Amino acid sequence: MSEKQVVANRRNAKKSTGPTSAGGKQASSGNATKHGLTAESHMLLPGESLEDLQKLRSRLVADLAPQGVFEEEIADRIVDLMWRLRRGVQIETGVLAYAYYAQVCKQIEEELKDIREPPLVNPMAIQKDIGKGEQKLRKAIADREETVPFVGRAFIEDTKTHDALAKLSRYETGLWNQLVKARRELRELQARRVNAEFSVANEN
Repeated sequence: MSEKQVVANRRNAKKSTGPTSAGGKQASSGNATKHGLTAESHMLLPGESLEDLQKLRSRLVADLAPQGVFEEEIADRIVDLMWRLRRGVQIETGVLAYAYYAQVCKQIEEELKDIREPPLVNPMAIQKDIGKGEQKLRKAIADREETVPFVGRAFIEDTKTHDALAKLSRYETGLWNQLVKARRELRELQARRVNAEFSVANEN
């Protein structure tokens, strides 16, 4: 390949892989959205932000610059995987926070058990201590419900075991592998498109 062809190839590649200016990327993002990258509702769980998902989608589409149905489908898959990986952070936070409050509640319950056990030296004082302990327990449960992210509680409920973090790690690893594969597929598809466009340009 001559130097002139190399220069032409690079020039065509820059034109074909997507816009590079801020305005062009924004337009490309808008075009991709019109062609199917709008199915956001199915990706959201209760408590998740549609605005945050839309921001992530806009940034990824501008960066990936998909063109055509197949590239847009892969880009949509990448958006979905990235969103689910971000959700994994919330799940981990929820699992650990839930475990923390579980220990707090267990400690309070043990303290209440000790208070209720005989001998009952001063029943009035004991009833007062029991009332304080029960109030403390209710507060810990309320704090847990308010603090632990919904997705964390849902994940714990779904696993029903004590190895939630291990399962989460395997879940995230699977998502990451799928993300890498999707990104590779998109690059290969875009490279074939660029080469095809370059061949047509040379023929003309």
